[in-house]
Amino acid sequence: MPGLSHELYNHCRNILLKCREFDSNSLLRVVFIIDELAPFNDAIAEAENKKDRVDLCLASLLPKSLKDGRPVLPLFLTALRDRYSEAEALYYELEGLIDPIRAALVHQADQSATQQIQQVFISYKRNAEPDESVAMYLTRFLNAQGKQTFIDQKLKVGMDWVNEIHDQIAQSDFLVVLLSPDSMKSDMVLEEVKFADLQWRETGRPRILPVRLGYEGPLPYPLDDYLRPLQYALWLNETDTPNVGHRILNAMKGIETLPQTSSVLPKTMMWQTVSKTNVGGRPIVEPYSNFDPWLILEAPGGLVDLESPFYIERRADIRLKRELSKAGTTTTIRAPRQMGKTSLLVRGVEHARQKGSSIIFCDFQMIDSTYLQSLDVFLYYLALNIATTLKIDPEEVDRIWQSPLGPPDRLTQFLEDRALKQATNPIVLAIDEADRLFEASFRQQFFALIRAWFTKRGFNPLWKKINIAMVISTHPFLLIDDINQSPFNVGLRLDLEDFDLDQVRDLNERHGAPLNETELLNMMTLLGGHPYLVRQAFYSLIDEEITWVELVKDATAETGPFKSHLRQYLWQLRDKPQLIQALQTILTQQTCSDDTALTRLSAAGLLRQSEDGRYLCRCQLYELYLKRFLL
Repeated sequence: MPGLSHELYNHCRNILLKCREFDSNSLLRVVFIIDELAPFNDAIAEAENKKDRVDLCLASLLPKSLKDGRPVLPLFLTALRDRYSEAEALYYELEGLIDPIRAALVHQADQSATQQIQQVFISYKRNAEPDESVAMYLTRFLNAQGKQTFIDQKLKVGMDWVNEIHDQIAQSDFLVVLLSPDSMKSDMVLEEVKFADLQWRETGRPRILPVRLGYEGPLPYPLDDYLRPLQYALWLNETDTPNVGHRILNAMKGIETLPQTSSVLPKTMMWQTVSKTNVGGRPIVEPYSNFDPWLILEAPGGLVDLESPFYIERRADIRLKRELSKAGTTTTIRAPRQMGKTSLLVRGVEHARQKGSSIIFCDFQMIDSTYLQSLDVFLYYLALNIATTLKIDPEEVDRIWQSPLGPPDRLTQFLEDRALKQATNPIVLAIDEADRLFEASFRQQFFALIRAWFTKRGFNPLWKKINIAMVISTHPFLLIDDINQSPFNVGLRLDLEDFDLDQVRDLNERHGAPLNETELLNMMTLLGGHPYLVRQAFYSLIDEEITWVELVKDATAETGPFKSHLRQYLWQLRDKPQLIQALQTILTQQTCSDDTALTRLSAAGLLRQSEDGRYLCRCQLYELYLKRFLL
């Protein structure tokens, strides 16, 4: 087998055959509960007997490595060992396997690394310091050490640029990401890290090596979810640059791991640390494209003041709080991308928490793709998540999962017999990015299950203990086509709209009134009341001390205030020719016959429909930018 001698492999196999965890898939799943092993649960394969289960697991884990380059198999053996007491012989047999197998696999990785030129992708924020200086130094240094580096410095933005970035990451052995207060707000840095993480899960490369530039606080969501488990190199000033280069090189060679571990600091520190601009003594932080639910959910004491002076409360806020205060409700929040759906959901959830509810927050966007392989695996993951949040022994989930019931009935039984029966307070199940299941083969069954729980409230009072709130961007019929089984046509539905002129006027006042009435009208024309873009515009006006005329001049420029946001759309369109063709038709003819493409583009926040039925870009900014690169 790769990396192991025949003798060592057989010795390992014989010991694993003694382990009770290989008696069934459900027992083996428990070993993969820990966060570092969770992405590799595809090693749990359907097998007719214990021998096949052991062989398939070894075949799956042997070639794989963690994000920091460590081989997975020793970690699995460690987790397996820890399930036995020191009074059991298997504890010591497994213990004796760990170091020899780790040494053999590391040696194999070192040999492979010396036999080929390694490719390195450097992800950073362009036109920002010290980001650019450190990126250029690392490029020169690593090239001198025989590495082949790619740095995005001269490519012109466009579809060719998008494809080149995609291909370079896919071909790289390492992705070095420079994290600064500027870069961690970049949508493109996030997309590069996200794609590298996906590639690593599918192919084992590239390995991500973070470098923090003068910043040791928590990272914004969802960047934090990708990078928090990884150790990093720390750069504080120019004198650290050569040292960082050597640390990165040694990490690539496997000589040492990066030295720093992500600190567990309250997320509120992130806002305090990166806030440089003030209006009337109040800090103005550049808006993040993704609201961080963990600002609430991980807050010490469970409470964080969410009354931001720049948050515009809409009618939907009041309705959601009211709905989550009732017994047994189902709420759907629907709006395109970056309309404030998650922000609305989390504020409603926090209000419910203050009223005494227990909160189960599930962001489907962050669920590892291995959990989306089947309905059984997905519902098992969801049950474990619920059990962990409500402090229920995970073995309760495993006991129910060994029953002959189907997966939906197992989860329903777990909720009834364990979660709801023992609950002394109301429960809120908050599901963000529910349409992540759009491409899952079991999506219809899952949403039908949510509808079935709604129906149960009519005859089983236990189900009135749980309120469900879901966030979606796409049209419900794409998620489930049977209206009689759909959870989206029952309960309350909240559709978010763009800001109107009065709300933009309100935001203008809260930012110190940088714009006059004529300029506010022009802002509505350019940005269409888009909540994120409006906030970004006000931030740029104040932070960069520019006029409205200057902002408009650079609106679609590669160095303009919306550059990262606009680039992200090109990135997301890179492998979707059907959507590109639909956009080209809309940009020239203001119509399109592809209903599926129209729905997906509307959900992405790129389109709107006029009163006379024409399809238009959501705002003038998008129209100018897309015409520039797609026509």
